[in-house]
Amino acid sequence: MNLQPQTLEKLRVILREDFNEEVSDQELHDIAFSLVGFYDKLMECYCENLIAEQEQNHEK
Repeated sequence: MNLQPQTLEKLRVILREDFNEEVSDQELHDIAFSLVGFYDKLMECYCENLIAEQEQNHEK
């Protein structure tokens, strides 16, 4: 997966301004992919819960 350079730079600004952290390009890349993976997992869990709720509602 490729993230746009502008997206990475926005993340760098957030880390600098909100967390007072200066990170290398590699650290920035690692943080970005960790965040993407985290939100991907959250979405997966949300979808599983949504499907389970819909199945329960259809059984009633």
